[in-house]
Amino acid sequence: MELLKEIINDVFSVDIELSSRKREITDARMVYAKILRDIGYTCDAIGKSIKKHHSTITHYMKNADYFLQYDKELNRKYEFCKKEFLSSATNLPEKKSRNSTYVTIMILEQELEKAVADKNKVLDNFIDYIEQWEKTTGNFPNIKDLREHILPLFNK
Repeated sequence: MELLKEIINDVFSVDIELSSRKREITDARMVYAKILRDIGYTCDAIGKSIKKHHSTITHYMKNADYFLQYDKELNRKYEFCKKEFLSSATNLPEKKSRNSTYVTIMILEQELEKAVADKNKVLDNFIDYIEQWEKTTGNFPNIKDLREHILPLFNK
């Protein structure tokens, strides 16, 4: 939790443990709470870590998705903090707990999303190249053209 507090405080340039209702501080606390809640922490544990009642954390959870959907800057900060925390959490000593399983799942989901995006980019480039080949040569590439000229460009 302390690691996430540091990340949140740095990104939002606030101290989430301050007793304040300023928007930037409440947004930072909401992001902190959402990240921890998503990996399995209870509202009570999250609240105690930032000296807030569990009902405050419940309120953050009810509103977090709405704010993250419509406030693009807040969403950008949330995604950055989550990514930083999860990548740092993998370097921490392994805890045999439910929370470490959630962290692992979230990291794997991010890696899968990146792999799918990379695959789609290669596929788009391949299709663009095939279309360019067809325009240049006037023919759709045959198997020999694919094996000898096109596929070697994409097997790197």
